[in-house]
Amino acid sequence: METNIYLFKESADFWIILQTLAIIGSLIYIIRQTWISKLANTVNAIRDYRNEWDSSSMEKSRIECCKSSELFNSTTTTKNEARIMNFYESLGLSLKYQVVDKNYVYHEFGYYIEYFWLLFKDKINDSRMRDGDETLYEYFEYLNKKMKKIAGNKYIYGDKSEEEIKRFIEDTLFLED
Repeated sequence: METNIYLFKESADFWIILQTLAIIGSLIYIIRQTWISKLANTVNAIRDYRNEWDSSSMEKSRIECCKSSELFNSTTTTKNEARIMNFYESLGLSLKYQVVDKNYVYHEFGYYIEYFWLLFKDKINDSRMRDGDETLYEYFEYLNKKMKKIAGNKYIYGDKSEEEIKRFIEDTLFLED
């Protein structure tokens, strides 16, 4: 008596299973490559934002903004203030549409976002009321809310004393030296 033990009744079954495994493997590879590509794009975008933030012209804008007596006393926005607010508006837009990862943004810019939002929020709200445009700097505000959410209970985000804000301004002015 001859016994033939076959795993598959016909060779067609073998090829169907092999093709299915090949398709699953290809899908896993594609998903992994997509994830790696998204991560690389995030890193590149954050690097570009970091380069802009660290540029001499942006550093000058931050210093001039913190030097200005108009920072707290005026409802008008200076060129330097607008430059910083537009930077964060752009970063917030990138975050909203998932061009950048929220955790990368938090670790690279969270500290600055928190303080500059505190410095500018009254001006932004005044401008919104004056212009009748509630969307003015909405992505900067969105960015601030996301950073606050990430900070969670680890860190008291957005609740700074006048002394802490003054120290932030002094630290920013230290860049001038």
